[in-house]
Amino acid sequence: MYKCSWKDRYLLSLSEEMNATDIMKLRGVNKKEALKIRKEALAYCKQKSIKVVGQKVPTEAVLEVTGKRIDFYYNRMQLESRAKEN
Repeated sequence: MYKCSWKDRYLLSLSEEMNATDIMKLRGVNKKEALKIRKEALAYCKQKSIKVVGQKVPTEAVLEVTGKRIDFYYNRMQLESRAKEN
């Protein structure tokens, strides 16, 4: 399991595609959970007719199935930044 700062997670959430390792970093989960999220994201892509090429899935699908949007990661990054200032 990877430990990333909220800034790193926010930057990951801005990427176009993610592999299992990226999902592990973004969500702070183990590989088994990341692969489960990837599988759900692939199902979302199939349902929405989103093209998937290779091992990576669109970040849009990952964010959708996890219920965490880019603004969630941005807000957490802001809180982390303010905490470091104090």
